[in-house]
Amino acid sequence: MTVIGLIVLALATPVFADGAADTAQIPSPTGVALDPQETLILFYSDACPHCHNELRWLAEIEDDFPNISFQRFEIQVTDNRANQEYFAAVMDAYDSNTRGWPRTVIGDRVFIGFDPGDGEETWVDQFEAWVGYRNQLHDALTALQSQLTAE
Repeated sequence: MTVIGLIVLALATPVFADGAADTAQIPSPTGVALDPQETLILFYSDACPHCHNELRWLAEIEDDFPNISFQRFEIQVTDNRANQEYFAAVMDAYDSNTRGWPRTVIGDRVFIGFDPGDGEETWVDQFEAWVGYRNQLHDALTALQSQLTAE
């Protein structure tokens, strides 16, 4: 690719000022474009025990974050092509890959997996995502909620 091609590609890639990809321009399978600055997006598999743990945890805390929309997309079922395509498009917008789940998008961050314990911020190159420690997910939600209530 030429330098001009790279510049055009860089200019054509929508990004928020704080670094979050603009997934609001990617229609979800529901037909609604979801704003990552107002939404938690979870991609999960029905066959994944870590996914089920995160789904239960999110159900417990969702009411604590009234300004954030919690959206869940099952991606493993073979007849769920729309969700799989949306997953690929969102991961592409965040310069992440589609290896592994659950994948949780909060603001400008993509998390891989779910660990009910606490942990330090940890980036995993293989998945191009942060480790989904419960406390890290909660901190990201708290920061997003604070941002939304300050507006």
